[in-house]
Amino acid sequence: SFPIPYPKIASVLNFQAWFLGMDTAQLGLSSGRWLMADCGKFPSEQNCKLVMMGPEDQREDLLDASVAHAVKTHGHDDNPELRGQLDQILESVSF
Repeated sequence: SFPIPYPKIASVLNFQAWFLGMDTAQLGLSSGRWLMADCGKFPSEQNCKLVMMGPEDQREDLLDASVAHAVKTHGHDDNPELRGQLDQILESVSF
């Protein structure tokens, strides 16, 4: 259990911000629907925990950033298969 009462929060991101004593406004995030790429959900030798976010209307920008990270940090080849796989794992979050 948590050492302090857990408030009812709509998303994991809001919980993380609340737990750190910040809210979405302090993080500079506007309310709405966002996409998130969470490298920490996948096992890697580097134990990578990088999380990237972007508004839904910038999906291609977030995908490009995710591909660049996968290529540079994890040694993947930039190809249509990688782009398709990464596009599939982008998660939609709202706050």
